[in-house]
Amino acid sequence: MESDFYVTFVGEILQNSYYKNLVKKIREYGLDRKIHFTGLVNESKLREYYLNCAFGIYTPIREDFGMIPLEFNSAGKICLSVDEGGCIETTPLRHRFSNSEGLGKSILKLMDMSLEGKKKEGELLRKRAKNFSSRHFIRLLEKVEELAD
Repeated sequence: MESDFYVTFVGEILQNSYYKNLVKKIREYGLDRKIHFTGLVNESKLREYYLNCAFGIYTPIREDFGMIPLEFNSAGKICLSVDEGGCIETTPLRHRFSNSEGLGKSILKLMDMSLEGKKKEGELLRKRAKNFSSRHFIRLLEKVEELAD
């Protein structure tokens, strides 16, 4: 019985040796029907991907601010992120990983999580993401101004 999973990588594709080797490996393992690279997409399509995914994975290192995890969280989705840089600020510890083994364990854990558990976690993450909204920061600044007066 074939698994019903699929993986979609959304974002810029650099035609470098890493990408070409990755595509070669995907074909070698017969996963080319399961793994898809979209390249850059418009905002509407990106929203569609966020809303319809099971969860996200974000791996850049030395990232100043973890905006992508917040975008997943705003859509009520879990995003597994590297345990460094800006992701430390924007991703809860329970959804961060520091190496490929940790990422693998996190993925297996999410695959075992019930649909109800994912929905509940998604709601918590959606509420948490609001703390990073511009409205929230403007309210905080206004309170600081009031105290200063």
